[in-house]
Amino acid sequence: MFQARLHIQEEEFEEACHVIVSAVTFSRHIGQDGIMIARLIESSMFKIVANLCAWKSTAFPKPVLKGIQEDLRSLPVSTTAKEVLLAESQYSARLSQQNGNHHPKKQIDDFLEFYDQVVAFGALPLDQLEGQLKKLGDSFPDNIMIKRVLPVISRMRHQIAVHEVNTASFGAGFESVALGSASGQGWQGSIRQGPL
Repeated sequence: MFQARLHIQEEEFEEACHVIVSAVTFSRHIGQDGIMIARLIESSMFKIVANLCAWKSTAFPKPVLKGIQEDLRSLPVSTTAKEVLLAESQYSARLSQQNGNHHPKKQIDDFLEFYDQVVAFGALPLDQLEGQLKKLGDSFPDNIMIKRVLPVISRMRHQIAVHEVNTASFGAGFESVALGSASGQGWQGSIRQGPL
């Protein structure tokens, strides 16, 4: 992003756009791994790129903006919340089979069963997911592994929802500037913050 910023200051907009698209591509590629930490990295990198674009979006010539839009449309979509939960479930299953695992077998088996059930309703909207998570968590009252992961899953789902809004805002911001309807102030403030 320092390189893109330098290109923008030098009015080398096409070069800046190549760097910006490369950064979004790289973040999306990392996120395809699916596990929660990969999605966190994807959304964090994306915010850095989007904030840079919001800073100087109105300076870009319209043909260059249209080129960015086309490049961004060609990227693979981000993994869904359900895909992230499935990846986490598979990752947990692999970890459970490693030597030296200090958790009791019953806790591990219940944890894997819990994740299988979470995956089944992982595509629900955030408010419905949280209700289902609480109910499911209550059915495993003595499992410390499940108690630890419940708030993480909820925050992860929230982060994915925020990232989906940010991605849509990013595209809409470019569309607005490319059409010339921007007020000259860019589209600062459109990228929302979200915890994970």
